[in-house]
Amino acid sequence: MQPTVHRVLPNGAPMHSPVLVLGEALVDRFVDGAVCGGAPYNLARALHSLGVQSSFITKIGNDKAGNLLLADADSRGMASAMFQRDTNHPTGVVDVTLDAAGSPSYSIQTPAAWDFIEAAEATASREFSMVCFGTLALRHPHSRASILSLASKHHSLKFLDLNLRPTGPEFDVVQQALSLCDWLKLNDEELGVLRTALALPPSDADALRILAQRFNIAQIALTRGALGASIYAATTQNLLHSNPTPPVTVVDTVGAGDGFSAAWIAAQNHGFSSGDALNFACAYAASVCTHRGPAAANSQFFAPWRQQLHQPKATT
Repeated sequence: MQPTVHRVLPNGAPMHSPVLVLGEALVDRFVDGAVCGGAPYNLARALHSLGVQSSFITKIGNDKAGNLLLADADSRGMASAMFQRDTNHPTGVVDVTLDAAGSPSYSIQTPAAWDFIEAAEATASREFSMVCFGTLALRHPHSRASILSLASKHHSLKFLDLNLRPTGPEFDVVQQALSLCDWLKLNDEELGVLRTALALPPSDADALRILAQRFNIAQIALTRGALGASIYAATTQNLLHSNPTPPVTVVDTVGAGDGFSAAWIAAQNHGFSSGDALNFACAYAASVCTHRGPAAANSQFFAPWRQQLHQPKATT
């Protein structure tokens, strides 16, 4: 049963233990080529690139796409990534179509190796400051049992990406995940789905307040594309709005929400105030849209963002 006391990261308190990320790693197939993706892998990769210690668990097939993911993780120094191998199911593949504005639509193949993630014994004795997972990887009973088991075993903050897709999972599973999480990230379209399913009021502030109360969620990040994002904190019952995201030349928006999540977590880990963390995350998410796919190939892309995270914080 979810505890009644909200778990929060104290302002300025670093995550001395690593962040554990669970879920799908896959290959996004664009018209002009393939890139490595999957929301949890995008999150783990961005956290690593921003200097946040993290471990990642997924399952890939014994195939060309799986080797591509392994090579991508290795090229970024993600030695802690745990890629389980599946000889019976292929690595997950998603066909991505972009509209004129660079917004993607996805055709997600099923089943895939990441539907069969095993609960890793290697994590049993480790401490994690946060466990991150998304709803998409809960679509299959096998991965669902493993991910929810791992998340429940660790007495740490739980971060949920409400990654709703037509391939599932069922809404009762989504509600189970909501009941487990402490921090939630969703976009405006996903809030619309919850608004209908849970009879939430039309006001965003009221909807998020009721959502937080119903599922005992400490913080909710609502992303709104170019309009920016909002953060609802249960402790203050305030909805904090960002400015619109900085204007950029958009190549595509694939992975922008995952970039937001990573930057939001990293900024709070480094002692940013709620407002500063929100603005940092929005700016970083906008920068993700300036290159193809969810992660910049050039490691120097991340250097100024890491520098910002380590700048001295203003005191009052």
